[in-house]
Amino acid sequence: MEKFFLSLPFMGKKISDRPMLLKVMSNVCWLSIDKIIRMGVSFFVGVWVARYLTPEGYGLLNYAIAFTTLFGSFASLGLQEIVVREIVKFPEKAFDIVGTAFFLRLISGLITVILTIGVGFIFHKGNFQTLLMLGLISLGYVFQSFFVIDYYFQSKILSKYTVIAQNIAFFITTALKIFLLLIQAQVIWFAFAYTFEIFLGGVFLAFIYQRQGLHVKKWRFDSVLARELLSYSWPLMLSNVAIMIYMRTDQVMLKAMIGEKAVGLYSAAVSLSEVWYMIPMVVSTSVFPATIEAKKVSEELYYRRLGQFFALMGWAAIAIALPVSLLSGFIVNLLFGQAYIESAKVLTIHIWAGVFVFLGVARGQWIMAENLQKYAFYFTFMATLLNICLNGILIPFLGIVGAAWATLISQFFSVIVFPAFFSLTRRSSFLLIKSLIMKDEISLLFKGEHK
Repeated sequence: MEKFFLSLPFMGKKISDRPMLLKVMSNVCWLSIDKIIRMGVSFFVGVWVARYLTPEGYGLLNYAIAFTTLFGSFASLGLQEIVVREIVKFPEKAFDIVGTAFFLRLISGLITVILTIGVGFIFHKGNFQTLLMLGLISLGYVFQSFFVIDYYFQSKILSKYTVIAQNIAFFITTALKIFLLLIQAQVIWFAFAYTFEIFLGGVFLAFIYQRQGLHVKKWRFDSVLARELLSYSWPLMLSNVAIMIYMRTDQVMLKAMIGEKAVGLYSAAVSLSEVWYMIPMVVSTSVFPATIEAKKVSEELYYRRLGQFFALMGWAAIAIALPVSLLSGFIVNLLFGQAYIESAKVLTIHIWAGVFVFLGVARGQWIMAENLQKYAFYFTFMATLLNICLNGILIPFLGIVGAAWATLISQFFSVIVFPAFFSLTRRSSFLLIKSLIMKDEISLLFKGEHK
């Protein structure tokens, strides 16, 4: 493990700067432990919830989350990477940067609530339960404004504080979900638990931030800085919107074209696929601050290390997808029961989309380092349109399996094909392909060379 981290472009003038290496490795460990614990516990409870609610109730809950996500995807404003980068570059402005980001996210969260309820009323007029669930879930985007504190901790490679805050919130709401299961509560209460976890996460983040002597009262909103941050982040925001649309539009379209049961069956398979997506995000979150400095060392070394990182992500995804695809029927029946057995056909296909998700998250480092965020929006938007079209064509003929094929194809085009259309991003497509098929890249990866 140490050899691999030494081979990555870490922060500082010396690639093998051991104090920074240990700090980054510690950060990765904290994030990994957090994700592993939460993944295991939430997966167990999630399966229990799915079994209890049946495909119909589980489908309604996931539809409400997917519908809200279509509007809430812009609430983050694409600020995470930008704020982290700006704090790393200008640490003396940290309070102004975090404060400005907080107020921007608070405003965008309120807009999300209004849009979600307004559009939901148009499509679900008279369905009070669905509207109430949409309102409850959308409130989570208001509470997420306090997650800007996590951006600060990321910039300092101190994600352990975020892990502590989010785990406290997670275990409290997990206990709440188990209580709801035991008393056989209605589906609306599980929507409440979904938002309550976000609320608690924000509260505990603010508490820990204060305990570190970093007072919220020092935050200031700077209108000039706000415009500057948004000028950097808008391509990422639009890209995030496009990503969320093409990740969740399948569930919304399945509800409209087939029904809630189809959404429940499809969502069960998706939960088994997406549970692995935390892996590249954990590593990338910790590597990102260091990547900003890597190009100052050597352009050649920078791209060689990126190639190794891409190879690691791609082959890790393949190592996950192959056994899950082959054992999909057994896995679904074991976890969700016979009522969800149709989900196995979806899982066999959908799990392979993870290969391109892993590669896409890894390539995001290169996009940020090269300041090419607007191109990320271009090819993500193109993939979103493709996904909507494919869902419209394939769902009537193949049902939930058609939605899985639409996701896989659009992910491939988003990560490999569409970036090759643009001269400035074409190199990344070739580098991704090379990292998977070239013997040199793979051998360097496993040897852990870092010359």
